Formats: sequence, C-alpha cells, structure tokens
Amino acid sequence: MTIADDIKTVFLADATMTTLLTGGVWTGIKEISQNTAALAFDANKELLPCTLIKAGTEIPRGPYKRSTQLVITIYFYQRTGNTTIESAMDRAYELLHDKKIGAGTFAILHDQTVHSYEIFEREANALDASMGMQRYLQTKYR
Repeated sequence: MTIADDIKTVFLADATMTTLLTGGVWTGIKEISQNTAALAFDANKELLPCTLIKAGTEIPRGPYKRSTQLVITIYFYQRTGNTTIESAMDRAYELLHDKKIGAGTFAILHDQTVHSYEIFEREANALDASMGMQRYLQTKYR
C-alpha cells in the first residue's frame, strides 16, 4: 500500500470528507477523466467534487541517516465555484497535518495550499472545472 492509498483510506473513513467529495478520492491514475475515473462524473457527464492524490519524489532527509521525505500532492476539483473544494482542503489539513499516517512515518506536515485556481487554468481547462492544490511532506524511516 502506498502513502497515497493510506491517505485515501483516511479520507474515505471521514464522513465530512466523503460528504464533500461526492466524485470520490482517486489514486493510481495520472489525471481525472471520464476514461480513468468514470465515477467522478454524474449522469450528465458533469464533474463532481473529487480529489486526486499523487506521491512524488522521495529524497534523503530527516532526523536519521535512513530518514526520507516524500512530497504528496493532492488536487481538488469541482465543476463550478470553489466552496466545496475549499471546505475539502480545510478538512484535509485537519486530517493530515502533523499526523503519522503510513508505515514508518514520523509525521506528515502541510507544506503549501494553492487557492489561485487561475494558476491551474491550462490543466483544469480539460475538465472545465475549478481546481485547488495542497502539498504535504511525509518524513519516514526507510
């Protein structure tokens, strides 16, 4: 199980998060699309509020010789507006920041939240949706 899957499990176990993210919590795919995440869309093929969790590069860093740090990026999408994904980002912070999630984890720490949906215009345009992003750093013993 990857850290992205561990975070997905945390999100799906939280009633507030599942109420907000009616289009689901996705891992293991490159992007949200009707081909890769069909359940993220309603019967009219409109995007539902959802999230995509991706784990990035692991680098040596931390309190011990065998400690590493992994970047976790979480993308939040919704068809129009941003109220739902703003609430989901707030909830994600509460569920993840300064928590020990995943095997060998010392802590997951919030690194960055981007509320400027225009920054992602090119990527989100394919979905014709609003998008926000959060980045967390997982420090763990390897």
